[in-house]
Amino acid sequence: MRRALELLAEGVWHGPVSIERFGYDRLNDVEHASENTSYSKPPMVVIDWQERKWAQRCRLTAKTLREHFLSRNEQGWLQFRSDYFGFDPRTLKPVAREADRTFDIPESAKALKPAM
Repeated sequence: MRRALELLAEGVWHGPVSIERFGYDRLNDVEHASENTSYSKPPMVVIDWQERKWAQRCRLTAKTLREHFLSRNEQGWLQFRSDYFGFDPRTLKPVAREADRTFDIPESAKALKPAM
């Protein structure tokens, strides 16, 4: 089981170039944009806790969230800028559809798993 999860986590990490650089890949709704990352890295931090790369990858993902996909609301709380985010595959620039999808929904919690 451990080896299977490790293969999954490595395969995801070394997949699209944006995952290796930012922890997220395609532009999609928050539930699906965060699947690859939230299902592969956090379990490895627990299973293989002596291997530092898993925690480092989670920290990179948390940094990406903070810098590109979260902002403070009028009350000063952090929230997602949109329920739709990711990276443009051609430019590798972050994209959050703030203009037309300024939602923070319960499924956003899945995207936070690498930061926990």
